[in-house]
Amino acid sequence: MKNEKGITMIVLVITVLLMVILAGATINYGVNSLNVTKLQNFSYELQQIQGKVDSIYEKIKLGDEEYIILGNEITDSEKAVETLKNVKGINYSNILDSQREEYYYQDNFSYYRYLTQRDLENIFDITSNPGDVIINFTTREVISVNGFNYDGRTYYTLSQLN
Repeated sequence: MKNEKGITMIVLVITVLLMVILAGATINYGVNSLNVTKLQNFSYELQQIQGKVDSIYEKIKLGDEEYIILGNEITDSEKAVETLKNVKGINYSNILDSQREEYYYQDNFSYYRYLTQRDLENIFDITSNPGDVIINFTTREVISVNGFNYDGRTYYTLSQLN
């Protein structure tokens, strides 16, 4: 009888260990799949905005300058200024007067515009939640203010995802 109890205990321990290993692998796979899905959603949301910006760019090329002023000044958001500094190397908080024409203004409006989630809903009719963005309508750049962390790296633009 004692010999059978020992074998039963060993079988139980091995079974529990196998179940723990399988559960760990399943959880790891699930988390990775979830992160990939979130990254794809982030990419899709930026693509939606990019499509709208491309459409507006064509209107600007035809002479309709009113679109350049959509959204808010970039300096309305400290986070947006910081993101632009990290992504493009342009520091709006320390721009010299001699640099303003080059980096800051075009016909008295900043090149880079800050659009909140509400602005995206009202102006572009985008109801998903891409978060706040920075847009340069003259160069068709779209930059996410918060970015998306994936695999130890933060992505802010579609070009970074490619």
